[in-house]
Amino acid sequence: MTDARSLEKAVELYNEVVNLDEDEDEDRNRLQQLIWQLRSADRQKFDVKTKVALQFALLKSGQRNEACALAADFSGYLWAEADVLMTMAASASYTADYEFATKLLKDLLARPGLGQVFELAGIADHCSFLSGNVGWIEEMVHDESIREDTRIDMAGRLELLERLGILPYFTDHQAIVRKIVGEYQCGAAVSACSIIEDGEPYVANRLMVAADTATRRQILENLRIALIEYYTAQRVDDPVALSNALGTYVTSHPAFQERQVA
Repeated sequence: MTDARSLEKAVELYNEVVNLDEDEDEDRNRLQQLIWQLRSADRQKFDVKTKVALQFALLKSGQRNEACALAADFSGYLWAEADVLMTMAASASYTADYEFATKLLKDLLARPGLGQVFELAGIADHCSFLSGNVGWIEEMVHDESIREDTRIDMAGRLELLERLGILPYFTDHQAIVRKIVGEYQCGAAVSACSIIEDGEPYVANRLMVAADTATRRQILENLRIALIEYYTAQRVDDPVALSNALGTYVTSHPAFQERQVA
């Protein structure tokens, strides 16, 4: 049976993992220490928080395969606390398991007051965009229980996609991105702004992969070809331009790169 001290330690480790930044060298070093501690704790079967913290730490350190293997059991933990479910949703979105992430996020957002939680609203915002789920984005834009600033961001991206001429193809476009990049994906975000230096609107997927430089380049080439083929089949005026209208930037996870060099 789990004792009180074990639970307290699990909470401490979980909170530290969630707040570390994998882009910072010092935090990546600390992640490795935490992974060692969490592996030990998990073997003692402390609680779900330990298991989720270990999975998230592995993902943040670029160890995608092991992280995904641990996440295979997460559907049995839907009774967990809201913060744990939110971390599970973020992990699922990072690894392109958008169906599971969407289920968790919709359930959480339906709870009174949680739509005002900055982190949760942000995860839902990015997950809905990355999965190309236009219907869900539109639902959230009009759902006043969700933070107003998040809803403004979502509405702005939809308007941007329409201005770029990509909105009718958006769901298919994101499905192609997922098909090509998803099996390597270990981090994901969305960026957008109304103008850049030349005055054109800008929106992009930003994906992190557990892959070396050569593999990353091949992923980008495969994605370029697949998108041009798709837009050519749609008989648009300029398939190349439309395939680039929604950018996808793919970077290798910094911790993965370090292990390759070592």
